[in-house]
Amino acid sequence: MEKHDVLAIDLGASSGRVIRAQLRGGFISLEEFHRFANTPVTRDGQLQWDYPRLLDEIKRGIQIAEEEGFESIGIDTWGVDFALIEPDGMIVPPVCYRDKRTKGLRKKVFAKILERELFQRTGLQAVELNTLFQLVAAKPRAGQTILLMPDFFGWLLTGNVTAEKSMASTTQLINQLTQDWDFELIDLLGFPKDCFPKTTDSGVVLGEYASRPVISILGHDTASATLAVPAKEASFLYISCGTWSIVGTERESAVCSDEAFAFGLSNEIGFGGKAELLRNITGLWLMQEARRCLQERDGRAYSYSELEAMAASQFPFQFLIDPDDAIFSAPGDMPARIRKYCNADMTDTQILRCIYDSLALKHKWAVEGIEAVTNERYEKIYMVGGGTQSALLCQMTANVLGRPVIAGPVEATAIGNAAVQLITLGHIADAADARNIIRESFPVIEYKPEEISTDAYMKFLAMMKRRR
Repeated sequence: MEKHDVLAIDLGASSGRVIRAQLRGGFISLEEFHRFANTPVTRDGQLQWDYPRLLDEIKRGIQIAEEEGFESIGIDTWGVDFALIEPDGMIVPPVCYRDKRTKGLRKKVFAKILERELFQRTGLQAVELNTLFQLVAAKPRAGQTILLMPDFFGWLLTGNVTAEKSMASTTQLINQLTQDWDFELIDLLGFPKDCFPKTTDSGVVLGEYASRPVISILGHDTASATLAVPAKEASFLYISCGTWSIVGTERESAVCSDEAFAFGLSNEIGFGGKAELLRNITGLWLMQEARRCLQERDGRAYSYSELEAMAASQFPFQFLIDPDDAIFSAPGDMPARIRKYCNADMTDTQILRCIYDSLALKHKWAVEGIEAVTNERYEKIYMVGGGTQSALLCQMTANVLGRPVIAGPVEATAIGNAAVQLITLGHIADAADARNIIRESFPVIEYKPEEISTDAYMKFLAMMKRRR
C-alpha cells in the first residue's frame, strides 16, 4: 500500500515537537519523535527566545526521524515574534511577546494613525504584543531583514528568506485587501521598507535540509490548527485551545465592520487566502503558570490530570476572573495574582477551578460576540488542540454554551502542518479533501451540554463590566 511520510515541526509558546505524519490508505497517523520545552530566557534585560537551543532540538528531531524516512519538512510556530538579520548574517535575537518593551506604545502609534483606520487597513486589533508595536520598540535599521519565527527557522535550515502570509498576517502590517505588506503604513510608521521580505502563499518549497524539501506551510500555528478542524459544514466555529484560546470562523474575506472592531475581532490569513475571523483569549497559559508555581512551592511535578482532578472536586463558579486582564499576562506568581484579583483567600483547588470556569465563560462570551458580528448561529462548536485533553474544560464549555462541543484532534496544529505539505506534494487534493481525511483519521469526543444555571454567566459579564 502506498504511503507518504512528512515531518511536522510544531513550536508552541511553551513546548515544541517533531512529529511524523504518515498518509496511508486514505488515513493519516502521527508518530512523535522528539518533544522539548520552549522557555524564554532573560538576556540583556529582555525576555528572549532561546533560539540556538530550539534549533538544536529541531535538528535533533530531524536526525531521529531520518532513521525512519520522510519526504519533506514543515515548520509552524506561535505568532507575532521575529528575529532581525543583519546584512552580514548576524542575528538580533527574537524577543518574547511577553517582554515589557512594548508597554505604553499605543499612544505613540495612534499619534500617527487612528486605531479605527489601522483596523480597517490590516483587519487586526491593536494589541501591544503585535509585531507592529514590537518593531516600534526594536527600531529596525535599513538593511536588516525581519523574519517571523517559522520563516526564521526556515532560514536557519535552508539559508533562504520568505514571509509566509498566514504568519505575516499576525504582524498588523499586512493590508487586508491586498494580502500583502502595507507599505504606506510601513512608511508612515518609519520602518525601512527593505526590511520586509517578499510574501508568499503557503505551500511553497523554501529550500532543502537533510536532502529534503522544506515547505513553507501555514506558519502560524492557529492557521495550521484551523485547517485540521474536522468540520463537514461550510460555515463552522472553532476554538483552538492551548496557551491561547482562539475562537474563530472562516470567511471568504475579512470582516472590518464597526461591530467587529468594537468587539475586538481580528482577521488573519488562512489556507487558500481565506480570512480567519477570530478573537484571541488568554488560554491555558493561566494553568501553565499556576502549575509551575505550585511545583516550585511544593517541590513536586503535578500532572495536568492531577490539577484537573483537584479543580473538579470544587463546586463551580465560586470565583471568577477575566482571563484577559493585564495582571495575568506576564510570567509570575499566578495563584497570588488570582487571589489578588478575586480579593479572597482562596485554596489551591479553588484557584484551579476558577481558571477552568473562567475560561469556559470567556469562550461563551467570544462565541456570542462572533455570532453577533456574523449574524450566524453555530449549532455545535469544534474544539481542537491540547486543551481538548481537559475533559473538564470541554464539558464546562459545552455547559455554559448550551451546545455540543466536538473535541479533537489534540494535535491539530501538527496535522494541519502535515496536510499543507501533503497538498503541496500532490498526495492530497485540497483543503476539503484534507478535512475529510482528518475526520476519518482521528477520534473526536462529543460533549453534550448538561443543565446549568445561567446565573454564572450573568455574574461573569457583570464582573467584566465592573473591572473595565
